[in-house]
Amino acid sequence: MNTYTTADFDYTLPSELIAQHPSHFREDAKILVPSMNMRIFPFRQIVDLFDENDVLILNNTQVMKARMNAVCRRTGIKHELLFVEPVDARRWDVMIKNIRRLKEGDALDLTESISVILEKKKDYFGTVITEKSIDIQRMLQKYGGVPLPPYIRRKNTDSMEEDESRYQTVYSTWIGSAAAPTAGFHFTHELLTQLKKKGVLCVDVLLHIGPGTFLPVNTAEPSSHIMHREWMELSLQTAEILNQSREKGCRLTAVGTTSIRVLETCFSHNRFHSYKGHTDLFIYPPKKVSSCDRLITNFHQPKSTLLMLVSAFSGVEFIRQIYARAIREKMRFFSYGDAVLLENYCKE
Repeated sequence: MNTYTTADFDYTLPSELIAQHPSHFREDAKILVPSMNMRIFPFRQIVDLFDENDVLILNNTQVMKARMNAVCRRTGIKHELLFVEPVDARRWDVMIKNIRRLKEGDALDLTESISVILEKKKDYFGTVITEKSIDIQRMLQKYGGVPLPPYIRRKNTDSMEEDESRYQTVYSTWIGSAAAPTAGFHFTHELLTQLKKKGVLCVDVLLHIGPGTFLPVNTAEPSSHIMHREWMELSLQTAEILNQSREKGCRLTAVGTTSIRVLETCFSHNRFHSYKGHTDLFIYPPKKVSSCDRLITNFHQPKSTLLMLVSAFSGVEFIRQIYARAIREKMRFFSYGDAVLLENYCKE
């Protein structure tokens, strides 16, 4: 059994392949299909890649306008806050740029009338409490910004209205993510309708995306990486549908690595079990994925937990071949980029 280091998941990507904008239309993105001789299709042809009675699993989380600028009352220094998850009615866990310049107890002014106090901090993280009782979720929707990843380097006002709609899946339902489940960006209501008419069963799971998904692996060994927990839910009804589908021999296709993490968290003794709570599951080789057969996903950053997950799904060497092909074909990478349809070649 091979043991891999974090360096084994590195690769060189030309910067011009990092998508800075979404495709003109969602379905204009491309999808690489390794099982069909590495052919590349327009995503709008995704319906042809499904059979009747296939199951499609979607993460229906909705992205918050989680990014806000604040000014430290003590120093006058500006800080960018990313609101990650509520702790209680008045407290939130946040990520803060230049947090080392802040002290516990500092007041951070978000607007002229809204402030928070930094109660505690560790590494990039802090817990803040509002100075007065307010609905932080409502505040974010009114004043917050779309939490685009740092590799999308544009002016804050550039394409802002476009980002508010496109940095979100069309089937998003439950608000709570600090980043998007980007593999779902390419689906439209029309494509989902066509899949259902073909006899594909679409089911929802929930994982609110936070640092557990997007923080880089900075340790030499993946096993030393600390995976931050994220809130998730697999309902009893969905678990029963998935179990019945597996018993019938139906093929399960997950949309996005976050859907895989929900499925794997809830899969044991060859069955799905309902669960509502946090998960810190980290999937990396030589671990295997047992819960589903196929995965639609975007192309991921080097040394990321997401690249490690897809390598556990389809095999380290095979993923290297796929990424090399995608680079040669000048496909678009990361959040606003193109997709790949992976087969589970490492299934237990």
